[in-house]
Amino acid sequence: MTVIKIIFSIVLLAVFISYLGSSIVLASTISVTPQQAELIEWCTKEMVRVTDASMVQALNVCAEYYLKVE
Repeated sequence: MTVIKIIFSIVLLAVFISYLGSSIVLASTISVTPQQAELIEWCTKEMVRVTDASMVQALNVCAEYYLKVE
């Protein structure tokens, strides 16, 4: 379980750093469907539960994933 937390933390940190490097992404407004919002909310809660990520970090990762998947 500790290995999983470390891997998620490293991935989360890499994505968070990439967000900081992209001011356009940070400053943009997005719209999501109700289905995307539910998936992002679920993913965020699970990531916070499983890793040591903050809510903001988890939300950034999940939003990026589900908005690119759609």
